Amino acid sequence: MEQDAKKHLNEAATVERKPKVLVFDQDMEDLTRHSEAFEANGFAVHKCLSVERAIRFVERKRVDFALIDLGSSALEGLRVFRHLVRYNPRVPSVVTTQSGDTAGCREAFTMGAMECLEKPVSGADLDGVIQKYLVSPVKHRDRQRNSAEA
Repeated sequence: MEQDAKKHLNEAATVERKPKVLVFDQDMEDLTRHSEAFEANGFAVHKCLSVERAIRFVERKRVDFALIDLGSSALEGLRVFRHLVRYNPRVPSVVTTQSGDTAGCREAFTMGAMECLEKPVSGADLDGVIQKYLVSPVKHRDRQRNSAEA
């Protein structure tokens, strides 16, 4: 019985978990559309519509990737991004913004954002982000693991 339990634990340890993605946007339509792109690729998505909820989430949970909208002219999303950097400093992050908001993008870049996408974000741009930051790194790790096992 003990051997079966150990075998089960070993099998569970080898199963990769779904990458966790945080999507923050105060526009419900954009939040839904952006989240669906990640969910369609098999990622566990945590959707946040409010700044306070997003801040609480990043204080308590680890994520593998974040897509954060900087928000209106008040740049509420920068508060979320600051918390993400404070609590999850190595997480690849992409910010979205309304056209012409270069100041918010510059500030996000200084804090570590990988890219700044202008809204409305196209499906092709979302697919590119998913491939670049979530799919390709996983494939690369799998190839390394397979060659090490051979």
